[in-house]
Order: sequence, then structure tokens, then C-alpha cells
Amino acid sequence: HTWDLARATDDDETLDAEAVAIAHERLGAVSDAIRVPGGFAAPIEPASDADAQTSFLNFVGRSVEVR
Repeated sequence: HTWDLARATDDDETLDAEAVAIAHERLGAVSDAIRVPGGFAAPIEPASDADAQTSFLNFVGRSVEVR
């Protein structure tokens, strides 16, 4: 939720790189289980040059468009 709140309040959206890597690894292992009503949206295919944070946010269904 950190990224969502930062985006909503025009704050710094940069997430801790280590936390992103750990969350992506752990959630990746249960991808089907987290895609339930009230859970995460369908993944979005990241751009081929996406950084780790963008890839993770796309994985959890967040559209990361530059503002």
C-alpha cells in the first residue's frame, strides 16, 4: 500500500529495493492464490526495460504510468 498512498498524495513513490525483491519472490510463488476477489488484479506485462519496482508493481496489477 506504500506505493498507492505515495502516488495518491504525490509523494516519493520509490520503494525499498530489497523489500521489492523479497515481495516479488514470495508473491510470485503464490501468484494464482493472490488473484482472488478482493486480492490483487491480473498482472500487467511490464516493458522489456522495466526496472525491478515497475516489474513488481505490474505483477500485482498496478499500472505505472509516468505522470
